[in-house]
Parts: sequence; structure tokens; C-alpha cells
Amino acid sequence: LSVYDDAIDWATRGAFNDEAIKEAQLSVFADLDRPLSPGSRGIHEFANNRQGLTLEKRQQLRQQILNITRAEICAAAKRHLAENSLKVDSIVSSEEMLTNANAELKNKINITRI
Repeated sequence: LSVYDDAIDWATRGAFNDEAIKEAQLSVFADLDRPLSPGSRGIHEFANNRQGLTLEKRQQLRQQILNITRAEICAAAKRHLAENSLKVDSIVSSEEMLTNANAELKNKINITRI
């Protein structure tokens, strides 16, 4: 759990370099602009139209991704990750492992069997 908390801290502090931002942008564009088969293209366009995602709106999103700044990333991380009052951690594990981990954490985990 501390790894996730550390990741939130890392993102809100902007402890990443410009190269990491460029790599993240490339990753997003690789997903947005991935090649699709003709059938998949039709389904994809149908879904975009149903959601109101016009070509202009999709191009605007691409431009926003290209123009993103470290400050905007940090602000989004703070707003959506650090200040999220509805934060819930869920762990799927064996009961024995959770009990042992909870003992190490001084009973910070509320264990609920589902």
C-alpha cells in the first residue's frame, strides 16, 4: 500500500522529467491512433458518434495531450488522487496473508471477507 501512496506523492510533486512526459504522451497516442481493422474502425466510429466524440473533439484532446505541462499533471494528480476523499484500497489475497500483513501494519487494514 505504501507503494501506491509513494506513487501519488511522486505524481503530485512532479518528480518526473520531461522525457517521462514525452514517453507517456507517446504511449497515449499509440493507443489513440492504433491501427484498426475495417470492422473495428466502423465499431469504433459508431461508439465515438454515440458518445458525441466528434473528429473536432478528438483532435482537441490530442492537442491537449501534446500541450500538457508538468504543473497540469501535478494538479490533476493532486485533485484526483491525493485529495480524493472516497479513496478505498482493495486487496485480494488469502486470509492468512492479510492477517499477517495487518499485524505488521498495526491493524490498519479493515478486512472484509467477500
